[in-house]
Amino acid sequence: MPSQVFVSVTPALRSFLRDCRVTSARKSADDESVDMDEVYRLASEHEKLGGEQVKVHELLEGAEVLNRIPAEAPPMTELEEMRLKSEERKYQRSVQGVAPLYGRKKNEGFDVAGFSFATNFGTQVIVAFIGAFFAGLFFRRDLRISGQQRPQGHRRRGMLVLHAAAGNVPAHGA
Repeated sequence: MPSQVFVSVTPALRSFLRDCRVTSARKSADDESVDMDEVYRLASEHEKLGGEQVKVHELLEGAEVLNRIPAEAPPMTELEEMRLKSEERKYQRSVQGVAPLYGRKKNEGFDVAGFSFATNFGTQVIVAFIGAFFAGLFFRRDLRISGQQRPQGHRRRGMLVLHAAAGNVPAHGA
């Protein structure tokens, strides 16, 4: 919906309005605000009348919007209103599935829940391995029978632990 936008008059804009070749511009030089469309129209007319090229963006630098007045819509027939509403509904249906750019996630392929599960699982495996190691050291020391010789052919201490845990500890000297 078009509207009139009134901006504050900056010193550069005031200087342009006073020196402009268009006579109606001088009336707006002392005003507090001016219509932005009017500034563009005056700049175009100034150039057509042989004035130097005007850079409107430099004239409006530092200006603030003071007022905005919505333009009156031309009267429409009932049929035109229905067509306009129908077109609007059609447009809204066409853009229904479109997501705004600022609402998207930055890393769409990165699954935080899966990463968290993998990290927890890995930590549990490491803790279980360390716990099993220390439990094995504890039980090996407790199951060792004092004064008993190692069975022949078994040079490692762990084998005695396995035999003791199974209940078949060999007799002395066997």
